[in-house]
Amino acid sequence: MTGHATTALLTTTDAPLPSRSPRYIFTRLAPITRSIFHQGDDPLLSYLNEEGQTIEPEYYAPVLPLVLVNGAEGIGTGWSTSIPNYNPRDIVVNLMRTGA
Repeated sequence: MTGHATTALLTTTDAPLPSRSPRYIFTRLAPITRSIFHQGDDPLLSYLNEEGQTIEPEYYAPVLPLVLVNGAEGIGTGWSTSIPNYNPRDIVVNLMRTGA
């Protein structure tokens, strides 16, 4: 994602106070994002609404399992995980080979 933040100037009786509020942050998808999240899936997604404006989807549906691209490692109560990261090209080849 790429984006920028804008700020509002809130004034008090004492002195002006610059402030950043989450509602002033705007983002947009980077062009490469459409390589991971297919545009044809957009109508299937459930979009969030903030202050009367449709913003981002509640979740995205990637064309590749990103946990295999990024890997994961962590520990929880009684459980642990260690998933190595893989080359995205290898993931695509194996997905096509298995017919997924």
